[in-house]
Amino acid sequence: MKTTVGLIAGIALGIGIGLLIAPDKGSETRKKLADSAGDWMGKLKDFFGAGEQEDISHPRSKPRQQTPRAAT
Repeated sequence: MKTTVGLIAGIALGIGIGLLIAPDKGSETRKKLADSAGDWMGKLKDFFGAGEQEDISHPRSKPRQQTPRAAT
């Protein structure tokens, strides 16, 4: 939990510093930031959404077949 909070705080701090020292005009910087955020959101949706789809090419995604056991 502390790691996640630290990571988010670090990202926010980096963005804030980047905006303060950005060489572009504010409107251009905001547009670039919005485009970048949209790209990252798409990547995150793809990353987390990939687990929802069944990957039939991977051997572990196929159900195991039950082997008959000998009666004792």
